[in-house]
Amino acid sequence: MNRTSRPIKLSDKNRKPPVRSGADVAAGKPGRAHPGRILLLLLLVVVLFISWMIYRQQQQQYNSLLQQNSDLAQKLTDLDASNQKLKQQLANLDSPEYIEEYAREHLNMVKPGDVIFESSDQEQPSADTEAETTSQTP
Repeated sequence: MNRTSRPIKLSDKNRKPPVRSGADVAAGKPGRAHPGRILLLLLLVVVLFISWMIYRQQQQQYNSLLQQNSDLAQKLTDLDASNQKLKQQLANLDSPEYIEEYAREHLNMVKPGDVIFESSDQEQPSADTEAETTSQTP
């Protein structure tokens, strides 16, 4: 008989298989995975999924805030331009040229000797209506 092989005894059949070590599992030896490792892997998957969902939500908020920032920067630029225009008008308020221009355009004032041309936005009477009005006068 060979020294490396030993005869099978009846007591060997009733023996429990040896406990597998981490090296056996890593080497790909067949057997069942440890329940704790399955639980750990499942927990890792859940944590990664939740982290991914939080990341997507934060990314959407970030993009929304970037758009708001861009809109507000444009509004600020527009308001700065309007503010500059108003400051220029304020500086011109006391000048005689501005006062005269404002009085002519908004208050319909004229200088003595100016010729006034009035335009009427109303409908011009037609020739038939004019003829009727002139024929009725005695």
